[in-house]
Amino acid sequence: LRALQERKIKRVGAAREVDIDVRIVAATNRDLEEEVKRERFRSDLYYRLNVVQIRVPALRERKEDVPLLAQHFLRRLGDDLGRVVRAIHPRAMEALCAYHFPGNVRELENIVERALTFEMSDVLMPDSLPSHLIAPPGLPDLATASTALELPQNGVDLERILADLEKVYLAKALDRTRGNRTEAAKVLGISFRSIRYKLAKYGMGDEDGES
Repeated sequence: LRALQERKIKRVGAAREVDIDVRIVAATNRDLEEEVKRERFRSDLYYRLNVVQIRVPALRERKEDVPLLAQHFLRRLGDDLGRVVRAIHPRAMEALCAYHFPGNVRELENIVERALTFEMSDVLMPDSLPSHLIAPPGLPDLATASTALELPQNGVDLERILADLEKVYLAKALDRTRGNRTEAAKVLGISFRSIRYKLAKYGMGDEDGES
């Protein structure tokens, strides 16, 4: 406290004080005023530190920064990883902007790095993002849908149900794009490699085709 107030220190074993010329920059992710009230942070220290206060809002409070930061990380991490990914798919960006980012900017950076690792095309697609960021297109919110769903006494074959649902969306996307798998992949927000794999998995069309 004396060092902060008087700008003087006394070295261990020294007989006289020494003037210091320093600037103190302190950061915290806690509400220090509340901490002082609860006597978990010294008030005398707080008032000596709290000269100029700058509040930096969390990323969830400034969603307009998500696209700018995501594009920045896309370029910087792409260079670091030797990947050329020129853009972020609109649905992928929409998912990023809708996420609440409990890990703040560092979490966004990690998400983009992970997506770049898995993405094989030159556009970062939604299916390269972590699964908890992506909600299936056209489906109701799971929290709402769960109230209308009942689990039969004898259980369900979840893998078959999900596979049937996936096949329906694959068929609808191909129908909308008149069989063009490149366009169908864009409609579904997945990469061309992913749609080829899924079509082959379900025996839907020629695996070796390129359209």
